[in-house]
Amino acid sequence: MSDILKLELLIGLLSLTAMEIVLGIDNVVFLSILVGKLPPEKQRKVRLVGLALALLAQLALLFIIALIGGHRKLASGRGEPAGARSHSPMHRRIPSCPSNHRPRT
Repeated sequence: MSDILKLELLIGLLSLTAMEIVLGIDNVVFLSILVGKLPPEKQRKVRLVGLALALLAQLALLFIIALIGGHRKLASGRGEPAGARSHSPMHRRIPSCPSNHRPRT
């Protein structure tokens, strides 16, 4: 099954989307409170600068999260988070027997 259809990824995407929406609304409310205290001629400029800085901060944090997630996947070498299978006894490597070795009977 494709990775995009996996339930864990969809839940993660939905929760991240919900958090971004809440943070975006929070930024707008916070900026409107602060901008309302400024003189009318400065309000538009400060609102635009504040929203731009908030957007850049959110994009930077998402980029950092993506980097951290990418490094965890690269560390295992299998495209999985590091340590996902390292402690499972079912995934230990079993040395192969030489071709001339016969088991004892």
